[in-house]
Amino acid sequence: MASKNKILKELKAHRETLFQVLKQFDENEWAQPLARGKWTLQDMVVHLTHWHRWGLNKLRQIVVYGIIDQTGPRDTDELNKLIAKAWAQHSIFDIKADLEGIFEQMINFVSTLPDEWFNRTWSYVGKEVNMQDWFDFFLDHDRKHIKELKAIKGRGKE
Repeated sequence: MASKNKILKELKAHRETLFQVLKQFDENEWAQPLARGKWTLQDMVVHLTHWHRWGLNKLRQIVVYGIIDQTGPRDTDELNKLIAKAWAQHSIFDIKADLEGIFEQMINFVSTLPDEWFNRTWSYVGKEVNMQDWFDFFLDHDRKHIKELKAIKGRGKE
């Protein structure tokens, strides 16, 4: 089973890694597509922020109410487009602050949970999951995007 300290350490280290990668991109790069027909960096960051917020809200449901809404978006591609559009007029500063804010909320929420929550499991979309599984899913999702960003920055150094 997971431990609170392990998850908190992973969240903090992951946040640091993500922000270190984002610092490699200048302001102009935030608005340019990452590749032909792909998202901009800004779109990717608001995407990551949204899904962390969604995951935290689902986790709050199970902890606070004892139930978790098993439904998700009907069309994640369409939702991702709407999220990007909703944030298109925001500044890079606001977008980074929102990402930082959701990490702070996750860290604060996990910090307040009693240790017993790190030994519990719950059912979500037909699978038994625990706290470690829950955070691994979201951090693994981020890692795929971080790998993509590192590859893009690596291309410019060749």
